[in-house]
Amino acid sequence: MKDRRRDIRWQTGRQAKLKLEGSKSFIDCYVKDISFKGLQISLRMKLPPDTFLKFTIVLSEEFVLEVEAWVVWHKRLNDFNVYGLYYSQIKDDDKEKIYKFVYNNFPQEATRR
Repeated sequence: MKDRRRDIRWQTGRQAKLKLEGSKSFIDCYVKDISFKGLQISLRMKLPPDTFLKFTIVLSEEFVLEVEAWVVWHKRLNDFNVYGLYYSQIKDDDKEKIYKFVYNNFPQEATRR
């Protein structure tokens, strides 16, 4: 099956923190990959399927994103829930933060096209 994605997905494999809108605390998550269109994360918590979520994700101290995303798919892997999220709203500033995050932490990924 051919991958039909046109945008590059940068492989990060990095721990992060996520806070859903309305929640008081952050939860640990793992960001497998990220792009300007979405990201793939895994976490212990179960997210509601086929819905829009507003959340804050802390990729590192200097790279904090505020986005709204659609839960596109879900699968269970060991004790974790793995999700594909598609941004429905993301600011240009946050797109710039994504690129800078990848460039600063994964320079080999940033130059890959």
